[in-house]
Order: sequence, then structure tokens, then C-alpha cells
Amino acid sequence: MFGLRERYFVCPHLPHYTSPSIGGNRYILVIMDEFTRHAWIHLLQKKSDAAGEVYNLLALLKRQYGQFPIHRFHTDGGTEFVNRFIGDYLVQEGIKHTTTTRDKPSHNGKAERFNQTLINIIRSMLNGSNAHLSLWGDAAIQACYVYNRTPLKVIDNSTPYELLNGRAPDLSKIKVFGSNVYYSINESERSKIQPTSNKGAWIGFDERKMDIVF
Repeated sequence: MFGLRERYFVCPHLPHYTSPSIGGNRYILVIMDEFTRHAWIHLLQKKSDAAGEVYNLLALLKRQYGQFPIHRFHTDGGTEFVNRFIGDYLVQEGIKHTTTTRDKPSHNGKAERFNQTLINIIRSMLNGSNAHLSLWGDAAIQACYVYNRTPLKVIDNSTPYELLNGRAPDLSKIKVFGSNVYYSINESERSKIQPTSNKGAWIGFDERKMDIVF
């Protein structure tokens, strides 16, 4: 269908952000499935956190999408990916680990281009909403959420989400980053004559908590 016979995951170099996000993160770990073009991102405080996040994601994908086995895991030559912790797990699971030349991110193709696209979207979202720079992590998560639900020509105008999950995505929860929202105030936190809600700004949707973030 897409001219791809081997399913493999790509993990590009970790872009560094001078200004920490809320939570003290300075790196974004991007993992992309070359078959469906679905991307996952994780915010990291330091590069050494990458190995644990890679392990957790691959283990999760094995449990949830075991019918689509991973054949190869491709990374740059950084020690955050080339180490015994990841190496032992990949050998155990029968996943081939290939690498590009270290410090040559251009050799990592599509995932590196996605990295640059993600950075450009983060910049546009922060500038367009006049949001504080510390919200770049939330902007990154929201940008990836929208990307996975956007039709792509390379996969016959399907969405990465649909190819991975076998169903169309629910777009009802997506809003413009930084748009106005109102959230309820618990009765225990206000008097009877105080307002029942406060005004906030939309900064994304947390899939793990199945809730909005503002």
C-alpha cells in the first residue's frame, strides 16, 4: 500500500532548549513509526533520561500493538541510544538496532525533518498566543497531538492515528493553542457569592489523564 515492507522506528537527535519548560525540561525525545508516520514525544530534563523513555514506549507498543511487530530501531550514534540498557532490550525482542553517523542528523531523514517542523510549529504557537516561553513543552505535546490526526499525502491522505489504531480520530477536543477557556471552581474553594468559574488559556489535551490542560 505504501511501498514499505519493513516496519521500523526512528529516533532522531535530541534538540536542546535553552529556556526550561514548566517542569524543568530541556529536551524533546521524538520517536517516529516509519510505517504509519505516527510520532511520540517525551519531554526530558536531561539526555540520560532518553533510554528509560525509549524502553517504556517500546514495551507499551508491544502490549498494545503486538500485531504490528517492530523490525528495526534506528537512531543517531549518541550514547543516550547506544548503550547496554537499550541494546539488551532490543536483542531480547529481536529488534535490529541501526545508527547513523554521530553528529550527522541529516542522515536521519524524515524524523529529523519532523523535528524541524515541530520546532517551527512550537514557535508559531507561542508567538501566535503570546504565551510564555516556558510553555514550549505544552506547545510541543499539542503540536504532536494535532500532527498525528492530520491527513498526510505520503500515506494516501490517511492520518497516522488512523493507521495505528484502525479508526478515525476524534477531533472534538482540539482547540486553538492559547484560546480562552473557563474552568469550574470547587465549592470548597469559594464562597457562595464568589464566581463559580475562572478564565484560563487552552494549552493542550492530556491523553494520559483524558482531560484538558489550561
